[in-house]
Amino acid sequence: MSAANRVLLVSPAFHGYWKSIQRAFQTLGYDVRSHVYDDYTTIGSKIHNKLVYELPDRVRPAPERHASPSMSPRPHARHCGDTDPTSFWP
Repeated sequence: MSAANRVLLVSPAFHGYWKSIQRAFQTLGYDVRSHVYDDYTTIGSKIHNKLVYELPDRVRPAPERHASPSMSPRPHARHCGDTDPTSFWP
């Protein structure tokens, strides 16, 4: 098969959607290679993902916890567009 007829499918493991996409390309005559980048199939890869990526985000303090007590939170949202079209474009 020529290089023009090959597809590299890079996909998350989410619900196995990549399998359907792979089958569809194969049905169309493509040579498909799939790389499921978050498919942690071994115990070691699951532990590594948990320790390196998931747990640090859960135990890391939120940025607002480091703010000075004298600082008060200010709202950043701005209502515009729906009721006053002139305020949409600053």
